[in-house]
Amino acid sequence: LYHLVNSGYASRYGWAKEDFKLMGIKRFIYPAYQSDFNLPAKRPRWSVIDNSRISDKLGAEIMDWKDSLRDIIFKRG
Repeated sequence: LYHLVNSGYASRYGWAKEDFKLMGIKRFIYPAYQSDFNLPAKRPRWSVIDNSRISDKLGAEIMDWKDSLRDIIFKRG
């Protein structure tokens, strides 16, 4: 099983904060917690997808998610 994702990790909260920062939006973002939602399935507190297996197999360094987000925001305007 291979996970083709950017390197690094972020919560949805961390991703939203970085997105707002790059776009110059100066708003406070309130973090949400699992306990705030009535989800039918139990979820682990810490769960990230690791790309090291495919990165090693391909012999390639995969771009960090922050760099990729910056590229997307500034290339699409």
